[in-house]
Amino acid sequence: MKISWLENTRHQHLVERIWIVLVIIWGCIKAVIINDVFGKYGINTWVYLAIDLAVAIPYGLSTARFVIFGLEKKWHKAWPYGIAAIIFHFIPDIYILFGTHSVPKSIYVFFGVTVIVFTYLGYRNVRGQIKK
Repeated sequence: MKISWLENTRHQHLVERIWIVLVIIWGCIKAVIINDVFGKYGINTWVYLAIDLAVAIPYGLSTARFVIFGLEKKWHKAWPYGIAAIIFHFIPDIYILFGTHSVPKSIYVFFGVTVIVFTYLGYRNVRGQIKK
């Protein structure tokens, strides 16, 4: 299945740039939430935000390209971007896990459930878009 508007390289770059901007905005929102939840347990919000913003561009590019190539059924091109997206997605979360101290178990459980739920919803959404 060819997506005619995506065959144009300029349109692909536009989709990628828009996605990167959305990832950066979401990263800033997450930093505010992380500060409220983990700030008192040793997380430096500015370090978290710096890590999140550092991976925003490669994460945004890899997820956008995974979806674009998936929509075009070019799986040989899509999968490397999907693997990269998974890695970049979890890098800021790893900082949270190793940068905190004396966090109540309930907060870790809530954090873990949130990561799992958002990962599943993202996977389901991408899979659903590609299947259409």
